[in-house]
Amino acid sequence: MTKRYFNLYPQVTAWENLEWAYHRARTPFPSHSDGGALGEGKRGRAPAADFERRLEDNLVDLQQRSQPPSSGARRGESHDVQATS
Repeated sequence: MTKRYFNLYPQVTAWENLEWAYHRARTPFPSHSDGGALGEGKRGRAPAADFERRLEDNLVDLQQRSQPPSSGARRGESHDVQATS
């Protein structure tokens, strides 16, 4: 079944949501059954450290690049979203 969502771009790309997503991505996942935690070990690597060092610039860039496509999404219009799983 198809669900309809309206005006998601402003909500998804809101500054608070981008900051929340960044901080959520930094938080280690609960421990795996083998004792290791998922998501650990990448923060100290150069690309991750560089992203964090320039966090505000990177989030602004992400926000700008995440605007609705020029064709299709217009105010008051909807898009059908199909589940991929």
